[in-house]
Amino acid sequence: MATLPSRMLSSKSASDTRPLWAELFIVSKCGNPARALSLWHEDQFDRFDFSSSSMRLEVKSSVRGIRAHEFALEQLEPPVQGHGCVASMLLQALTRGVGVLDLAQSIETAVQSAPRVRQKLWCNITTALGGDFSDKLDRRFDPVFAEKNLIIYSMSDVPRPATLLDSRVTAIRFMSDLTSVATSVRSASLPALASIFRHG
Repeated sequence: MATLPSRMLSSKSASDTRPLWAELFIVSKCGNPARALSLWHEDQFDRFDFSSSSMRLEVKSSVRGIRAHEFALEQLEPPVQGHGCVASMLLQALTRGVGVLDLAQSIETAVQSAPRVRQKLWCNITTALGGDFSDKLDRRFDPVFAEKNLIIYSMSDVPRPATLLDSRVTAIRFMSDLTSVATSVRSASLPALASIFRHG
């Protein structure tokens, strides 16, 4: 397995790979990885993981066996004209599973003809994980389990605190348990995901 390209190395320390793994998994399964990468956040602290003027997609994952995720209230604001969705998945660690580098290399192969998004792929990975990241630190998850346990929700499906009218109160964060929440998205998860990036 290849390591991160040397030109992309930085001094940042490796961190939890799970959020990045989930985002890359979405890119790999959406049916249009080049389009997904073009809509991927430029900064890891951006409000949304994937966004355009008419689409917002926030990716959440859990390894605890329950579909409970942390949100900022602002992450559940869809665009004025368009749609906002949450991709929720349950992950299961697997020694011989798929890691971040496996997903990245698969995506890179799929976007060989798009050098700009290929560069963005590695820039985002390096920013998230740092230059000292190696195969030994790469957590592996079961991709079959992740796909089976992927649900696409409309942002309006997600339980949240009542909207506050006091403009002095900001940056509200909370846990929302989606375990018993039915999605209003009619399509199965992968077709819904493909539609999000096709029309977003």
